[in-house]
Amino acid sequence: MQTHIEPHRLHNTLGNRHIAMIAIGGTIGTGLFLGSGLVVQQAGPAVMLSYLGIGLVLVLIMRMLGRLAAEQPDPGSYTTYAARRFGPWAGVMTGYVAVYSGVILIALECSAIGMIMNGFAPGVPAWAWSFLALVALGGLNLLPVRVFAEIEYWMAIIKVIAVAVFLVIGAAAVFGWLPGYTSPGLTNWADFAPAGWLPVLLTAVTVLFSYMGTENVATVAAEARDPQKAIARAIRSVVARIVLFYVGSTIIIITIIPSTSDALAKGSYPAVFTALNMPVLAAAIQVVVATSILSLANSSLYTTSRLLYAAAVRREMPARLAVVSRSGAPRWAAGAIAVAAGLCLLLNFLLPAADVISLLISITGAGGVLTYSVISLTFLRSHTQQGAGKWMAWVVLGILAAVAVALAADPASRLPLILTVFAAAVCAAIGLIVQRRLGSPARAASHPIELSPVDRPVVAP
Repeated sequence: MQTHIEPHRLHNTLGNRHIAMIAIGGTIGTGLFLGSGLVVQQAGPAVMLSYLGIGLVLVLIMRMLGRLAAEQPDPGSYTTYAARRFGPWAGVMTGYVAVYSGVILIALECSAIGMIMNGFAPGVPAWAWSFLALVALGGLNLLPVRVFAEIEYWMAIIKVIAVAVFLVIGAAAVFGWLPGYTSPGLTNWADFAPAGWLPVLLTAVTVLFSYMGTENVATVAAEARDPQKAIARAIRSVVARIVLFYVGSTIIIITIIPSTSDALAKGSYPAVFTALNMPVLAAAIQVVVATSILSLANSSLYTTSRLLYAAAVRREMPARLAVVSRSGAPRWAAGAIAVAAGLCLLLNFLLPAADVISLLISITGAGGVLTYSVISLTFLRSHTQQGAGKWMAWVVLGILAAVAVALAADPASRLPLILTVFAAAVCAAIGLIVQRRLGSPARAASHPIELSPVDRPVVAP
């Protein structure tokens, strides 16, 4: 006997608080705690324009994604929507690139954890900490979805509290309310763009990387008890908090620390607490940073495995990747993502950890340009008739085009852009082959994948 796979075999057990925190957990990590210091060094105070501009992109992307998801929530999120509007090839290309970016992001976060933990225990090499973190993440993602969500919820709570404490103390220091500290006022803002305007555009890719993960709220919400309401509520609350966290933190960092300070390269939060003569908080925040980065990697593995699962359901990947365990986890998809991230971690044997992190940030950010472009084009295709809100897509595409041109113009960022374009071209070619095998979208939908009784997903009663 054989069993048909239906698109929604994952368990719908997540509550609103889980969805909001998993979405936040998937965004606040290396980009905020390490990347923010790097972009301030590169562009000076003018980096705020990047945060505000890409923040606008984020707001518009989430509005468009919310409208697309309202039609039919799906764990494949924007990859499934692209397949519906443009054909299977678009779903394959977008899904493969999203998985490619997700794998690199997980490897990036694990590399960052290794670098941080190596500072606490120099006797253990950074690569060992990185692989240990990856093994722990793989185990967490095989737990029942409800248990996983609860763990991720509390890990995300820790980082939200840390950011809130930073914002409160930082604001007090900026306004001169902190005892024993004299606020520099707007002194560090005087030289607004010390390196010119091209670096401001180039930092946009790191800022884009920082914001990435927010779009996965639609993936997470597909496992909610009431997906439509959960997506709308999460998009309204999550986007505002994320933009506040990033913009507020960056304003404090720029005001307190000169952009020429070498301390920013080792982490902006510890640098600020050190400047405020708070060594205990400077040390404690390192532990919080490690926890936060682990949380982001955990959330990334979760969402990427769901995208891989959805691709398998659409018959774009091997059927075994659509197998769901009794606990509600796509175990083969999660395992495949963990193994691929482990292969990426081998870069730690070839390059210093800091260079690995910088390279992977650039590649992931370039992948974000492609992902957000596809979401915008899908939205345009979805609203061709009524034309409602089409301006949002055109604004986003215009900003992303400017970022892509800047990446192509700079030799340092050209390689990550080329790698991403090459990966997208290969994925599109694979997509055309898959589409020829599947035929029309309607024909593919009428022939769902079939698994043997041994491999069929087990659904909780």
